[in-house]
Amino acid sequence: MKSKSSQTTSQSAQESTAQGKGSLGNNLWNRWKDHVLALAVMAALALIYNYPVLSGKGLRMEDMTQVSGMSKELEDAKAINGRYPLWTNALFGGMPAYQSPWTPPIR
Repeated sequence: MKSKSSQTTSQSAQESTAQGKGSLGNNLWNRWKDHVLALAVMAALALIYNYPVLSGKGLRMEDMTQVSGMSKELEDAKAINGRYPLWTNALFGGMPAYQSPWTPPIR
């Protein structure tokens, strides 16, 4: 038969083991909760900052809008003469037309 002191020792060992399992989860949460909170704050800020893009809005790109105006002179000249001109006055006060955004016909 076991003595009273050995039974007490085995019970206290079982209790400490049970407490250790519970405290492991608590220790793990205490160690990572700051990181999880920081990630949640950063994710929330990213969603708030990018809300216009996520809702389908976007920035208007003026250079892409102006391309259609710049290439109109080339398209009008081709409609009149049957070929694209080599020079355009619509870009930067005049420049060679081969640098402007038009697609030459495929041959």
